[in-house]
Amino acid sequence: MHFPSNPLQPGPMYFLTPWKCGLFGVSCEGLQKQVNFLIDEGMSSGKGNNEVISYMHHFFTHFGVGETDVDLHCDNCTGQNKNYFMLWYGTWRVAHKLHSTLNIHFLIAGHTKFALDCAFGLIKQAYKSTRVSTLADIAKVVENSSPECRLNIPQLVRLEDGMVLVNTFDWQAHLSLYFRKLPQIKSYQHFRYLLCRLPQSVFVNNKETCNILIVFCVLLLTTLMPKDLVWS
Repeated sequence: MHFPSNPLQPGPMYFLTPWKCGLFGVSCEGLQKQVNFLIDEGMSSGKGNNEVISYMHHFFTHFGVGETDVDLHCDNCTGQNKNYFMLWYGTWRVAHKLHSTLNIHFLIAGHTKFALDCAFGLIKQAYKSTRVSTLADIAKVVENSSPECRLNIPQLVRLEDGMVLVNTFDWQAHLSLYFRKLPQIKSYQHFRYLLCRLPQSVFVNNKETCNILIVFCVLLLTTLMPKDLVWS
């Protein structure tokens, strides 16, 4: 989203380059809420691995309800979701006993419409009919986009005065020390982590035979113990 924006502007606005605000949403169907991370242009380096994992980590830490069983549904975008680091982060959470089971499902191309699109549609409608001048105005647009059900929750990554509300950590450098890559990651659609198994292990399902459990692999390096997986 760009700002300033005025739906009643009769002609082009005289800004060389409008300020940009990124939007990253995490929807919780159990609570019927969606947390929308509003990423100021000065805080954005693209929706890469570190950013996505940091936002997910913030969501579980501040908006979670102590859930033990988690199902995550994502699209197949390799830069954001379907990559080694996202799989390693799932293993990291189960190894720390933050969840008993964690399933990551990547939707097949052509079947990627889900709850996020509904919330994003409401935000888009409200944005097009609201005058926006500041980052705080965008947060109000998100909050007021669903006045009755309060579906959309805004979460600013940084305030306009420079105060950071959501930290971005270098998860790539941290997790790379402890985990190995999964061969042919693009050929799998479903990943399942179980606490009752070795915390460094994950079940994966092939997209051609998605109803059959076919692989049991170990992601954690054998020379390291789960107690060594401490984030600092």
